[in-house]
Amino acid sequence: MPSLDPQLTQLASALDHAAQQREPIAQWSAAEPLSLVQAYQVQSALVARRCARGDAIVGLKQAFTNRAMMQRMGVAEPVTGLLCRDMQLADGGTLDMARLFKPRVEVEVMFKLARPLPADATPEMALEHLEALAVAIEIVDSRYRDFRFNANDAVADNASACGFVIGDWLPPTTDVGGQAVTLEIDGAAVASGNTAAILDHPLQALCNLARLAARDGRPLAAGSLALAGSAIDPFGIGPGQKVQARIDGVGTVGFVASGN
Repeated sequence: MPSLDPQLTQLASALDHAAQQREPIAQWSAAEPLSLVQAYQVQSALVARRCARGDAIVGLKQAFTNRAMMQRMGVAEPVTGLLCRDMQLADGGTLDMARLFKPRVEVEVMFKLARPLPADATPEMALEHLEALAVAIEIVDSRYRDFRFNANDAVADNASACGFVIGDWLPPTTDVGGQAVTLEIDGAAVASGNTAAILDHPLQALCNLARLAARDGRPLAAGSLALAGSAIDPFGIGPGQKVQARIDGVGTVGFVASGN
């Protein structure tokens, strides 16, 4: 891999330090130009630092799959980020809020691949390459001050990836299309949606992720985890809250945020 431009190395270092020390940084693109290609280079360098400390990449996530969100962010297609092993929180576990800034949650479908998924996969093909699927919560948190960033800033920040919680694994033939989605905080419904918001169908979103992943030189391999995208807008959470997500016909998953 060619060496990274010194300014981009500086951004990767700043984002890594922000996450480690809980000290947010200013929006990079407000002062310096940052292309999408450069943003993905920074993302790779950022995650490489994490892996150098003992973590490991286990899959990919897709962001901005909601068409309204794409319009707000000024992008023509979704973007991707890397999932790491130590980002996973056990179902029913406790999220350490002390290490986060302003975490938000999204309700998603998590896929696990039995075989590599090619860039030209169709939803029908994807079913044949899956080992299992599950309801999942993704926890997103920006390392930029006051959540101020554009799409390229977000890509550099690993698409705001922070954590994920996976529910019970189900057979890949489980119907995840057009299913109602509910997010509850402390037992009260606070957001609802439908899996059709995920690029019309989560399997279609998975195929799009495979295409983007192959384009970027990190194809979805056997055993990879894949978050297809969110069925709701990101929802902010606070200390002490109990978070639970449900996708009809798929299941529930949840965690507790630490603190009072």
